Amino acid sequence: MNQFNITDDISRLPANQSKALTALLKTPSIAAASEECGLSVATVKRYLADENFSTIYRKQRMMILQQAVAGLTDLSSLAVSKIEDAMSSGDPNTELRAACRVLDYTTKLVELERRIRDQDEIEERLSRLEEASSTNGSSSSAMRGGTQWRT
Repeated sequence: MNQFNITDDISRLPANQSKALTALLKTPSIAAASEECGLSVATVKRYLADENFSTIYRKQRMMILQQAVAGLTDLSSLAVSKIEDAMSSGDPNTELRAACRVLDYTTKLVELERRIRDQDEIEERLSRLEEASSTNGSSSSAMRGGTQWRT
């Protein structure tokens, strides 16, 4: 399943699963979704345990998140402009609050950038380990405790 056929996947869901999916995407909890769609909590949980349903649900949530991020990205230049205006407003309290916001956001962005870099490094190391493991898998040795042992 890929993002291009997600609409087909949703249209193939039974009516109750479709109602549950819509409710789960609109509400903050399983209990609230259950109430919204008129199905029991146990039924909604059973749907979420179903591989096909949970895959569609996760893809829909990801698409909603991507749309929200795109909208916020569009607004970010306006927000920066407003903070710049506040920093030169002439009111010391407003200027100080704006400066603190800039520092807070900068700190958060630096931390996010570090986490992304760390995650990329971990993924690369994992790929190299998996590749090494698959090439070593054909030989009759295994790594244990950092030492290569013959098996």
